[in-house]
Amino acid sequence: MPEANSSDLNKFTGGMKLSLSSALIAFICFFLPWVKACNMTLSGFDIIRHGPTEEFKAYGTIFLILVPICAVIIIYTILQVVKGQLDKKSANYRILIASIVPLVTLVIFFFWLKHRLNNAPIDIFTFWFFLTIIAFAVSALASYIEMQSPNSS
Repeated sequence: MPEANSSDLNKFTGGMKLSLSSALIAFICFFLPWVKACNMTLSGFDIIRHGPTEEFKAYGTIFLILVPICAVIIIYTILQVVKGQLDKKSANYRILIASIVPLVTLVIFFFWLKHRLNNAPIDIFTFWFFLTIIAFAVSALASYIEMQSPNSS
């Protein structure tokens, strides 16, 4: 395994570490139970594959396909910075967009699903769903802070 030199490690800043960790958490949470409703427990992946109804499956796919894709984009972007293939400024913009898009999508999905389940109580949503939202919010915040730092070139 090749060793990373010190210049590669200097590119891996605190904000990027936080964004990377958050993206990994969001990606993992996508496969853990998100919703307990209709006598079943569904993860984000399950909702895409087989929701309780065809309409649910179709809309779930539209809302949720962005979650794992954006998490992978964040991870890939950070790895590009560490390898020296992408500058930090461009990376931070990509990370910010790739964090905000699924964050907004998940909030819309939350209200859409709550409405589709006849204004279901919040407790049908599990810890993993809310952790996914928090993970993307932290990733966006870390990227924003990184963009504001004076040494972000």
